[in-house]
Parts: sequence; C-alpha cells; structure tokens
Amino acid sequence: MKKNILSCLTILLLALIGNLVMAQADSTSLRIKAMGTELSWIVDDEYTDIMHNPAAINLLSSNRIISAVGNNPGSEVGFLKYLDNKYKYSRGVASLGGFFKLSDWNFGLYLRYGQNKKWKEFDYGMYFNFISSYAFYWAIKNDKTNGGITFDYDNGTPDLDDDWKTYDERTGLEYYVDNESRSAFITLGKGNWGFTYRYYNFISAAPPNFLQSASHVYSLTEIGSDSPQEAVYAFQQEINETKRETNQHIFSFGNIRKYGNGNRLDLSANFKITSQKNSSEYRRKKEIDYDPDCDDVYYSDMSPYNTYKKYLFQLLETTNENYMATGFQINTRYTKKLSDILQTRLICRLSYDKEKSSNYSQQSQMMEEMIGDSICENHYITLHADKSRQLYSSLFGVGVSINPTKALTVAYAIKWYSNLDIPHFHILNSEGDANYVFQNEFFKFKQNKIVVPIGLEYWLKKRIAFRLGMDTHFYSFKQIKSNRTFDDVDDDSYLSLQG
Repeated sequence: MKKNILSCLTILLLALIGNLVMAQADSTSLRIKAMGTELSWIVDDEYTDIMHNPAAINLLSSNRIISAVGNNPGSEVGFLKYLDNKYKYSRGVASLGGFFKLSDWNFGLYLRYGQNKKWKEFDYGMYFNFISSYAFYWAIKNDKTNGGITFDYDNGTPDLDDDWKTYDERTGLEYYVDNESRSAFITLGKGNWGFTYRYYNFISAAPPNFLQSASHVYSLTEIGSDSPQEAVYAFQQEINETKRETNQHIFSFGNIRKYGNGNRLDLSANFKITSQKNSSEYRRKKEIDYDPDCDDVYYSDMSPYNTYKKYLFQLLETTNENYMATGFQINTRYTKKLSDILQTRLICRLSYDKEKSSNYSQQSQMMEEMIGDSICENHYITLHADKSRQLYSSLFGVGVSINPTKALTVAYAIKWYSNLDIPHFHILNSEGDANYVFQNEFFKFKQNKIVVPIGLEYWLKKRIAFRLGMDTHFYSFKQIKSNRTFDDVDDDSYLSLQG
C-alpha cells in the first residue's frame, strides 16, 4: 500500500513540475532561427524587432506580407534509411499576415495554425512468466505484426480429443508528439509608440511516458477432453489518456528614442497571463483464469505461486489540474552605430513570473483472488495539492553586427542569463487509505548561463541566402535553500520520498 501512495505522489509532483515550462507565441523569424536564436535583437530583422518592441513597426519603409503553408499527411521516418524502428508522422502549418503602412498609423496582423503528430505501433507482450507472476510488466517491444496468431497443436494421434490450440494477440501504440497550436497577434504603431496583443493556444495529447495504449491476450483452448494441456486465459491492458491545454495572452507596449548618427534606444514592457488545464486518466487491468472451461481442473505450470483459480487486478487513476501564471517583463536595447558597416548593441531584460496550480488526483485499485472463495482487496486514495512558484530572471548582453558588403552579415555576441527559482509544494489533504504523507516542500534554486552566439548570412542571389549559426553555452546550477516538513511518515516512506 505504501508503494501505491508513493507512486501516486510521484506522478502528482511530476505533473506539477512539468508546468514550469510555459508555451509562448513565436517571437523569432525563420531568418534569425537559421543564424541563431540567441542573435535576436542583435541582428536587424523586421519581424523579430517588432515582436520585441512593437514601436519598431513605425520604422518600416513599405508594406510586408508574411505567409507559409506546409502539409505532410503521413510518412515513415527512421534515423537511418535501413533501420526497422521507423515511426509515422503527420504535420502541417498554415500562416498568413503582414505589416502595413497607413496614413498616420502602422498596422500588423498575423494568424497561424499548426499540427504535429508522431507515433509508432509496437507489439507489447506481458512478462515472459505472466501466468505465474502477477506483477504488471511489459516485455521487450518489437515491431508490430498484423492481428493475432493462432497455433494448432497435434499430439501425434489420429484423434482430435488430445489436441489443443493457442491464440496470441499483442497491440501497442506510442505517441511521441500529438500537438495542435493556434496563435495570432495584432500590432498598432504611431510616431515613436507601439502596442501589440498576442494570443497563443497549445493542446497536447501525448502521454508523459509516450505509451498511449497496450494490450496482450493469450488463451490456450482444449480441442478435446484428453488434451494434455489445460485451458488458461490471460489478459493485460494499459491505457493512458491525457490532455493539456495552454492559453496565453501577452500585452506589449514599446517606445523608440532616436539620437544622432543612427543611435537609438528601444524600451518595451510586456505583461502576460497564462492558464493551463490538465486532465488525465490512467487505467491498468490484468486478468488470469486458470479454468476458463470450468472443468474444475486448473492450469498449472508447476509453479508454487500458481494457486489461484482466478486473478483480477484493476487500477484507475484520474488527475485534474488548473494552472495560472502572470508575468511582467522590461526590455531595453541601446544601438550604437560606429560606422556604415559596424554597429554594437547593449541588451538588458528583467522579468518576474508568479505561478500557482491546484492538483486533484484520485487513485482506486481493486485486486480479486479466487481459490474457493473470493478474496477482494480495494484501495482508494485522494490527494489535493497546491504548488506556487516565483521566478526572477535577468539578461545582460552585448553584440556586434558587421556588414562588410550588402550581401554579407556577420554577428556575434555574449549574453549572461541569471534565474532565481523559488518553487513551493504543499499537500493540503489526502483521504482514503492514505493519511497526510507530507505537507510542505520549499526550495530555492539559482541558475546562471553564459551564451556566445556566432552567425552569418550571405545572399547568393536576390531571393536565395545562405545562413549559418553556432552557440556555445556555459551553465551553473545551485540549490541554495531546501526545507521539507513531514507529517505522519514512517522511516520507509521517508526514505522512499528522499530517493
């Protein structure tokens, strides 16, 4: 029972920690991605500059149209051409928008929809001694075969009374990616000021461990009453259904101050609201019948564990979580033009994010063993947990952009990221077969990262360009504070939680 409680707690905490990665609307153009995302706001780029500071829309010299369409309905891909472990995928994207200069105002609008799925079918089989072992295991995965397989066994006599047959059917489906996304933004600018509203919606249905469903059916049937093999039936199934939907709203205000000789100062502020709803249902079932033909002669493999007439195990776990986050960010950039081919940029970003989530998890487990009479064992666990998090982030960087010719751009920079992360877990209540397992966990982490990006762009022709980028990263991570408060926990549970 302790293992069930700890397993439920582990899944609960992993679900909470998984929310720390928030989805955001794409703020970098494909051009900058090719040269290196870390060169954003170092290299001049209309789309990226407007996403960082909406006032940059006032610098456009003409209208711009942005569009992209791609569709791949399905194919098989492997790491190498001759590998057998290929997976299937289906993906597509459609986007349309642009930036337009009006009489007094400048206007931008962009809409995007994308879908991406990647999956593979497997043979999932029960543990090799599944008839005498009641543990819930899956054997080694192989490539999927079509349908079930039936074997007929002849005992070597002309009669059918001593023959038997077996049926074996295995299915399995893994989803690595199952995403759907929608995003839109609208930008208005006039004079030195600009405003942008961005909306982002992301839906993911891929399970955390990729396993969507698996089942294995095995049966041995006696053809006649003199069969040397006794009938047996075994079934094992696992289903994992999950859905995670994220909605994000971002409001941005920006201003540009121009100085002499091409120098300027960019200022922008962002406020974002993120909400997320997670729901999942996890089911397991294992059933073994040692006398499916009800002749009161039980199947036996001479194992000392095989003493049951029937064995049934069922597990159902549901989780629902609501997540909310707010954040504020200030961005500044100073551009110093040293010559017609060389300019330097100083970048500073400060941000604060506050997150809160509430998780409600239920687990019900039933085990039934039959020898002569039924022996039932039922367990029920309910956990309600809250999590809060504060994140302080900063970025300081300096970069150089060089244009020795109109066709060539070379850029490099050095950036320093610093994060102070303060998560807090609190289990409010637990009911059923579990008492309060632990109440509070408080941590404080500090992370530093230094990035050195280098990128270049060379226009071969008017509409054909070669781009290349490379980043070097240096990390440091430190836990500077940790505090745990336990309540009603024995030594075994404490050690399990620590592990």
